Amino acid sequence: MKLGAGTVTWAFNGETLETALKEIATTGIKYIDLIGMLHGDPDSLSPGIKDTAQKIVADEGLTIASILAVKPGMNIATVNKSAALSCKDYFKRIIDLCDFFGAKEICFMAGHNELESDLQTSWNKAVEFSRWTAEECAKANVYATYELEWRTYGLVKSVQEMDLMIAQVALPNVYANIDIGHAGLVRDSFSAMRRIGAKSIHLHVNDNDTVIHTNARPGDGAVPIAGYVQALIDGGMLQNAEAMGHTIVASIEVEDAAGAGDSSRVLIEKSKDWILKNVPGVEL
Repeated sequence: MKLGAGTVTWAFNGETLETALKEIATTGIKYIDLIGMLHGDPDSLSPGIKDTAQKIVADEGLTIASILAVKPGMNIATVNKSAALSCKDYFKRIIDLCDFFGAKEICFMAGHNELESDLQTSWNKAVEFSRWTAEECAKANVYATYELEWRTYGLVKSVQEMDLMIAQVALPNVYANIDIGHAGLVRDSFSAMRRIGAKSIHLHVNDNDTVIHTNARPGDGAVPIAGYVQALIDGGMLQNAEAMGHTIVASIEVEDAAGAGDSSRVLIEKSKDWILKNVPGVEL
């Protein structure tokens, strides 16, 4: 399992994609999660910025492992037809970005309930949209992966709900992207992690106090990061990925939650050091 880093740290600090890629390269990390908003929003990425980013990736020997489809206000479970079409247009552009950068995964949340709907209808809409997404991804040889939603109105907050959603979508390129910090917020059990291990092909690693979502540096909170990762390994995560010929990436996804004033690069460096020392199965 390879250590990765998300450009989200730089994006939330108002820094450019070029800066993110260049600074990640200085840490020795080779695998990148590209956030599909702010500096990675496909609607605002100019051809020049994309070409520059692609050149940095090639020159530095980096790999864009996953692109996060996380546009603010988007809800794949919406009952609003116009909003659903906008979601599809955005996802198509994310898949096009995967093709441009050679990424093999997109990551997205399963949506949330709305006042105009009910829970079962929203769930059904999420399954329907996910099938469409997986089919579009399959055309580009890309995996569709769910991320856990920590908010109470989210449809897939726990790994048990994620397991059920994957089963109902029932397509072979749909997998789990386990955000370790989000799992801690909903108190997912080690046994649940073991059950979804073989369906998990990517991780986001961050911390919190198990009450408030902060994307804190690993080791600065109370989430049992090492225990969760070991449970996923025990559940067959690495064996399944090897059988697929796929590289599992455990990607650092952090912010300056403690207000220490650390730069984006320093946040990643400190997170890298802690993960390599404390988390089983992860290497550069």
